[in-house]
Amino acid sequence: MGSNVDNDPCVAADTVQTKPGNTASAPTGINTRFDIYDNGLIAYCAQGNGNCSPALDVIKDVIHPQFSGGAQPNETANSSDNCKLANGNDPWALPTVQYQPDPISRAQVGADPTAMGSPRDICHAVSTGGDCTQGRFGNGSWDRNLYFKVNYGTSGTGWQSLSWLSTWATTNSVTLASISRYNVYRAEAAAIQAGTLRNVSVVDAKRRLAESVQIGNSGNFKDYYSYANARCAAGQAASNTVKDRRVLTAAVVNCVAGSVQGSTHIAPIGWIDLFLVEPSINRPRTGADQIYVEVIGGATRPDGGAPFQYYLKQRPRLIK
Repeated sequence: MGSNVDNDPCVAADTVQTKPGNTASAPTGINTRFDIYDNGLIAYCAQGNGNCSPALDVIKDVIHPQFSGGAQPNETANSSDNCKLANGNDPWALPTVQYQPDPISRAQVGADPTAMGSPRDICHAVSTGGDCTQGRFGNGSWDRNLYFKVNYGTSGTGWQSLSWLSTWATTNSVTLASISRYNVYRAEAAAIQAGTLRNVSVVDAKRRLAESVQIGNSGNFKDYYSYANARCAAGQAASNTVKDRRVLTAAVVNCVAGSVQGSTHIAPIGWIDLFLVEPSINRPRTGADQIYVEVIGGATRPDGGAPFQYYLKQRPRLIK
């Protein structure tokens, strides 16, 4: 789940195999795509070896003290920096104020989050179990105004006038009022690559001061930052040959019709692309074993083409 190679090993074209149970290493592998390298990773996904790279855009709801390596302000992690989550000295940590909307008003109550990544659908975020009409499936309604307020300092729908976002939306025929989290991510990634992304309270183009926390009773404070781009390892950009690191291709199966019980072989109905919305971690309303995604649509190749013979590998071979 963390590997940069998203179509290896090959799978049979007519069937996929289910794997029951909670595979703890799966969310941990996925978190490397968000620049988090935690306990439980196999050596293949060790930080910095280039096998399990983060995405270029890793804006998320966890924060980190300033990294020590590299010339300021464009520091990158070195061996003295901790890229685990809530484990050891100066790791990634949840912010003091988190996104927790009220079940009745559907809005954040009290102070705004000090750091905010792409949030869950509001109907999922209002409680541990959520109140979405279709249970695990949301309705695509997420708090766009608050996301941009926290990360870019806008008010109300003023975020729709951000030049880097509106230009991207116009170019890609995207309606801003109903923009998906995936399309916000695409616009942010493009702005990061172009060097035009600017967060509120700018320290540099890629990180924002989220909060200062008092350490002990000494009166000393430590600054925590919300990083827009990867710091713990080199981020990998999407290309015509490499799938975006925040996108997974998944098989669609009918577990009921296929009588799935335990480890079962079942024919897929089709294949879809999924956007990884947030890291899989323990929050007040989420668990580390949950993987939250936004459905993008039918599966595509990295270059945007149809997936046939790319994922299934049904290619003719000349045998002499």
